[in-house]
Amino acid sequence: MIRNIHTHAGFTLLELMVTLAIAAILATLAAPNFSNIIANNRMVTQINELNTSLSVARSEAIKRNATITLCKSTDQENCAAGDWDSSDNGWIVFVDNNSDNDAKDDGEEILRIQDTLSGSLKLKFNNDGKISYRASGLANKAGTFTLCDQRSSAQKYAKALIINNTGRIRKAIDNGNNGIVDSGNGSDVDCS
Repeated sequence: MIRNIHTHAGFTLLELMVTLAIAAILATLAAPNFSNIIANNRMVTQINELNTSLSVARSEAIKRNATITLCKSTDQENCAAGDWDSSDNGWIVFVDNNSDNDAKDDGEEILRIQDTLSGSLKLKFNNDGKISYRASGLANKAGTFTLCDQRSSAQKYAKALIINNTGRIRKAIDNGNNGIVDSGNGSDVDCS
């Protein structure tokens, strides 16, 4: 005698609804942490871009035996006036043949362009809007670039690059062990 046995392997509607409810609860718990991970990665990427641009400016100044300037820019063609305290700035790196800090005169070559900052990031520099490297690799000024975002405790998440008088660039660290990186003068960076 031959029996025809049919077995069904699947989920009932109730099992599917319970599984989806558990997945929704887990996703709700993970979402805040995931948004922090994305924001932190955005900050690291942007500070690394700035570090690369500063390093390119310094190395090109030495290689070309010329002045290379990095300045904030809103149109990625010209230097913008004023300080860096804005989220709508990007920057450009260019050969500054006549040391006038103007990228579009006398056919000066733009070496690197960075569009405006992504997300809600804000870049500050405690000096005016330009930094130049001479052929010796020395910077025309020392200062601290500080990158902040709009999270409630922005100082805690801030990243910073410090440029010393010799033009050396280093990432800021937290020497005070208070969770906030220090600027070039040893005080906590400021995101206000």
